[in-house]
Amino acid sequence: SSGFETQPGSLVTASYQLRGHMDFRTSEQIFLKPGMPEGQIESYFPYNGHIKSIVRMDAVEGMISPHSFIYRNEETAVSPSGAPILNTALDAFSERIETDVLRINHYWSKSMSEFRAKLSRGRADIDAFYKDDISFLREAAMNQIYDPSILEHSKAVAGRLGIDFNAGTETEWRTRESFQQARDINAEVLERAKRS
Repeated sequence: SSGFETQPGSLVTASYQLRGHMDFRTSEQIFLKPGMPEGQIESYFPYNGHIKSIVRMDAVEGMISPHSFIYRNEETAVSPSGAPILNTALDAFSERIETDVLRINHYWSKSMSEFRAKLSRGRADIDAFYKDDISFLREAAMNQIYDPSILEHSKAVAGRLGIDFNAGTETEWRTRESFQQARDINAEVLERAKRS
């Protein structure tokens, strides 16, 4: 959300420039590494280790989840550096977070009003709802680091679409970053959960 209550601009990529730490983790069961004890943060895959797959459809036999697939000839998914992705829940997690070859920015919450609407709709991939407590914790932790790296691409997209490009200044974003880092995430999560 980058701390915004409502959508601040027309381009998502220019509107939300705060992200979480690359190794941010939660103790959600789906992120638990095989054979590791519950409750210790090192036992869980980083949130950004939840892969997105780019596949050649001629190599795929079926889908496991929106994140992972069943490949022909017992092949496995690989990371951008070629490391196999396997033996994890749904074969959809990686310990290493690699962004040098390919990076996907996932705007999971967007503004807080859009985020609350998302939570009320339920999940798109399974017949269930996100849990409010962990969802608000995730959202709060995803707003700690100013990262304008996509802006050069965002500006080009705005130009092609013929829309205004207003990404704000670095000073404005550094102020938002400082505020997000200083807030008490646990208190914020409880308060947001009460409001939702």
